[in-house]
Amino acid sequence: MNRTDLAVELNEGLQKASNRHKMGIAKVEKQNDKTPGIEVEKEHLQKEDIYLTTIRVTSKEGERALGKPMGEYITIEVPRLQKEIYYMGEEGREKVSDCLCAQLEKLVKGKQIDMQTKAKKILIVGLGNRKITSDSLGPKVVDQLMATGHLHKIMPENELPFGMCDVFTIAPGVMAQTGMETVAIVKGIVAELAPDLICVIDALKAWETKRLGTTIQIADTGIAPGSGVGNHRNAFDEASLGVPVLALGVPTVIEAKSMLEEKLGEALYVTPGNIDELMERLVQVIAGGMNRYLLNA
Repeated sequence: MNRTDLAVELNEGLQKASNRHKMGIAKVEKQNDKTPGIEVEKEHLQKEDIYLTTIRVTSKEGERALGKPMGEYITIEVPRLQKEIYYMGEEGREKVSDCLCAQLEKLVKGKQIDMQTKAKKILIVGLGNRKITSDSLGPKVVDQLMATGHLHKIMPENELPFGMCDVFTIAPGVMAQTGMETVAIVKGIVAELAPDLICVIDALKAWETKRLGTTIQIADTGIAPGSGVGNHRNAFDEASLGVPVLALGVPTVIEAKSMLEEKLGEALYVTPGNIDELMERLVQVIAGGMNRYLLNA
């Protein structure tokens, strides 16, 4: 079965299925036949050429329909990020980072975590295999984040920026490298640190090639690593870790349907030919937005 990690694509699939009987009817500008338990908001930031879609799953009925846990899913789509990878420039990347920063702030406020009352501990987990380019998003972003968890121990409070979080980062690798379930490693760190919030970063899978490397999804529901490619691992969520979990990801692969796949009897996955350059830009954009938020939360 063809899979996707993107809530926006799953919702589009729902709408296509529900509208198949409407052939010949005038084009619908809004989703008039809303799926019960699913709320959708769309916005186009014209100046930045960024498309925002917010999907809220508000009931078990919506959860069953979409195939995603109850919660909020925000999609930031930047079509030119892939096509104009060499020409976006620093200003263009800064605009996307600013947007990501704003959406992270929105989600954290939605979890009712007050980041102002005291320095909050945030654990950032970069999932994936850094040796495989299409799966290296998490570790590479973590490499670019400013870990500040040690600063409150070595610097006077009045010398630290106001609102700066205690940021801790880890790239725990994958089971094939460590022999351990990644969530078990993180549970040990959580028990030691007692963070207020966890943010998990991972590469995702999409249905459509247009979303490869152009779409950032953030969600307040956590993540089940490998679910998009059928390699199900234990979930990173509040139920398993006892701490609110945000998930951030970008699709870097799609499933290829081919005769070769039928012969081999297993799924094949395709990634863009310029994945090395694309990953470099994605890391800059995501790390930029996250650093901005974490240092000013």
